[in-house]
Amino acid sequence: MVREKGEMMLSAGAIGSPQSYLSSMGIPVAYHLPYVGQYLYDNPRNGISIVTPTPLEHSLIQVVGISEVGAYLEAASTVIPFASPAQGVFIRTPSSPLIISHSGHPYGGNCWAALNRVTKAGFHRC
Repeated sequence: MVREKGEMMLSAGAIGSPQSYLSSMGIPVAYHLPYVGQYLYDNPRNGISIVTPTPLEHSLIQVVGISEVGAYLEAASTVIPFASPAQGVFIRTPSSPLIISHSGHPYGGNCWAALNRVTKAGFHRC
């Protein structure tokens, strides 16, 4: 986020802020928190919504798996009755046959992710 006086706020979470690079460019790091983002536990709500070709019964959040490091994988089935702004992302996937794209929900709800074939160039604009 860039404010009107030129101040920039960078929060990279699990990716990790590039403190040494920012410092080399003369940009001071206000808070150096090296343990933030070290584990995905710091970001418990990373998720993706997928519209299935067949209807599913609505359910609350359920644990559907536990990873090797002990993180719980959760799933839910529901229709979200509010609209969200348009979303998009560029994904480079030269070797992967699937990509993620966002579109309007068929019931007027939020965006969803659909799996599509990768274009010849390996890029897809959502």
